[in-house]
Amino acid sequence: QKAMEEMGDIVWAIKPSIDEDKGLSYRIKNYGTALLSVKNILCRYDISAQLDRELFNAEARKNLLLIIKEAINNMAKYSRATQASITLTEQEENIMLTITDNGIGFNQQTVLMGNGIANMQNRSRNLDAVFQIISKPLEGTQIICIIPLTKFGE
Repeated sequence: QKAMEEMGDIVWAIKPSIDEDKGLSYRIKNYGTALLSVKNILCRYDISAQLDRELFNAEARKNLLLIIKEAINNMAKYSRATQASITLTEQEENIMLTITDNGIGFNQQTVLMGNGIANMQNRSRNLDAVFQIISKPLEGTQIICIIPLTKFGE
């Protein structure tokens, strides 16, 4: 199942669908609903419909999607949140990704960062993005990724 999903992500990144119901927003919401609803995490999605029409570069699209999926996966596994939000908008010459939850958070000074966070950081570097995690015990977690829009050009 996972291999099929990953292959679907690669095919989507290479040849994005023109249909809105198969675009980036659909893929994010579908993945988020599948993982977060099982954990009783209510997630609000604010994803710019216009971005699907502007994100042309296949490798950049794949990296963006996989950053979001990794964050959702970590949230489902570790956060114990009840509410979350995923916002993806265009601001000036950047794409602004913000993923927030009201979960248990963690102490960034003492927690051992796993492969998930390292993968998000590496994918962000590949996008020349500013990547930041803000988390405190009992205060939830926020992931911010600011990606130059030029990374998604043709």
